[in-house]
Amino acid sequence: MKCLNLQDHQAKTHNYRKGLAYLKNRATTSQNQILHLQKMKKKYTQADNNRRPSNQKKKKKGRMENHRINWNTRFKMAINNHLSIITLNINGLNAPIKRHRVAEWIKRQKPSICCLQETHLRTKDTYRLKVKGWGKIFHANRHDRKAGVAILISDKIDFKTKDIKKDKEGHYLMIKGSIQGEDVTIINIYAPNIQAPRYIHQILTDIKGEIDENTIIVGDLNTPLTPMDRSSRQKTNKATEMLKETIEKLDLIDIFRTLHPKKSEYTFFSNAYGTFSRIDHILGHKANLNKFRSMEIISSIFSDHNAMKLEINHGKRKEKKPTTWRLNNMLLKNQWVKEEIKKEIKTTLKKIIMKTQPLKIYGLLRNQCSEGNLEQYRPFSKKEDPKLTT
Repeated sequence: MKCLNLQDHQAKTHNYRKGLAYLKNRATTSQNQILHLQKMKKKYTQADNNRRPSNQKKKKKGRMENHRINWNTRFKMAINNHLSIITLNINGLNAPIKRHRVAEWIKRQKPSICCLQETHLRTKDTYRLKVKGWGKIFHANRHDRKAGVAILISDKIDFKTKDIKKDKEGHYLMIKGSIQGEDVTIINIYAPNIQAPRYIHQILTDIKGEIDENTIIVGDLNTPLTPMDRSSRQKTNKATEMLKETIEKLDLIDIFRTLHPKKSEYTFFSNAYGTFSRIDHILGHKANLNKFRSMEIISSIFSDHNAMKLEINHGKRKEKKPTTWRLNNMLLKNQWVKEEIKKEIKTTLKKIIMKTQPLKIYGLLRNQCSEGNLEQYRPFSKKEDPKLTT
């Protein structure tokens, strides 16, 4: 019995090993078949692609790329019709946490152009200021951690840089460029605390040749321009009055005071004097007054200054073509209207002094019988008005 059991066990073991070998061979065969099929599929796919027109895929890809480009262009064109400029004395950007908070604040405000003062960044540290969506950043810095100004341009506007001017002390930065084909000049100024009006007066005098209708001047000027810009209502001194004269000669205006002549809002609180003042300003050209939509002061918790934000209607407006006024002939079919027109002509002739030029008389009569004066007779132009039948 023991011998039979041993033989049975050996037979089962042999069959088991044989079965394992069979399964392994089968698995290897399956893998080889899969690899073979993949090679054949790749081969026939390449042959099929070679039979297709070579430019078919490229054309489709090109159409998609062109569509994407056209869409981006249209999107930028729509954005460019409305610009926003924001300015803030940031009071230092060397702390990483503060840089992060400022970046998040800029993203929430979504300005087209953001101007910062007192960045306190050294020339070699300007790379630390990064804001996603504002790829173009211009700096004016010193070699130490004082002063410093920066201008950030949003990626949503097609800004093309033409010229850059700045001082070595990090107090002002001017960039000239174009947005949607229209020239624009942005000047960012941080005036020192001592003799600020004289400093700004000197800067404006030096760069007056660069200032035109498309110029916007922003920054911490450290100067209240009117008594309303101080909570104490203190009168302005001679240096400030001289600065205001310079601003007027350059045809510039204080946009906030122009839009809000009686509003008292401030951007800075002085702990030393216990007073509020508006020493941050945005100046623009008189010719663009109709483009300035709105302006507001925005509070900030990470700086001792408040921000100012200006909304601008940007882009050249299409002028309406002059139209020629024509008399509605339906009015002349009514006898009463005709009599009224005759009365108007007689009344006008009585008011006219003798003229030697008949064309002038005709012009006066034509103006009297213009669209505005005949507007009251417009309901009489209807054919089926029972009150007007004669």
